[in-house]
Amino acid sequence: MAAHIHGKSINENERATSGTKPMALSVALSRHAVLIIISLTTLAPFIWMALTSFKSDAEVSSLNPLPTVWHPENYLKVFQEVAFAHAYFNSIYVAAWSTFLQVITSAFAAFAFSRLRWTGRDSVFKLYLATLMIPGVVTMIPNFGIMVKLHLLDSYAGLIIPASFSAFGTFLLRQFMLTIPRALDEAAQIDGASPWTVFWDVIMPLARPGIRLFHVAADHDQTRISANSSHRDALLR
Repeated sequence: MAAHIHGKSINENERATSGTKPMALSVALSRHAVLIIISLTTLAPFIWMALTSFKSDAEVSSLNPLPTVWHPENYLKVFQEVAFAHAYFNSIYVAAWSTFLQVITSAFAAFAFSRLRWTGRDSVFKLYLATLMIPGVVTMIPNFGIMVKLHLLDSYAGLIIPASFSAFGTFLLRQFMLTIPRALDEAAQIDGASPWTVFWDVIMPLARPGIRLFHVAADHDQTRISANSSHRDALLR
């Protein structure tokens, strides 16, 4: 009798499980369908842009997504009529140097604000952090005036130097360095390590995850800014 009841309960569980499988499958298919529609909606402008690049000038404003006659020579004309190659080089060069200097200067400042003790440290850090609230358009004209006085217009230095410092990067790396035990600094100092040795050989290796994170964020930001700036004058010096 007990075996019969046990077998009956197993059969009921199997029927319940088999009934939920089609429902779970339909829910999964519905989710994937929604995700596919969202993905296509997101990709539509890029697909349209790519297809439009093969159209003639007369067809650019046409609502037909496919060109009637494909013009792959459009890409060759771009590089022949506009100094795009040099403009791309400008963007990559400026973004690479700006990102590198931002990471270095932010790491230096973060170490000073997190590991060194000096009078007014926290007040200076709060003041520096407050610069994040200043819009870039406010500092654009003063930066331009400084570059004029330094005779750095139409030069790589004129684009790289103003972008070599980051309050956000200093904040990010400072918060990361604060999580590193101070006992490591003290142990290194007992062994005769200088502040530079503590920074370079102890803190920097342990702060690599935060540095990589900031590197990605700074590289994306600087690539966008340099692409908007350096293409206007391809002949930077």
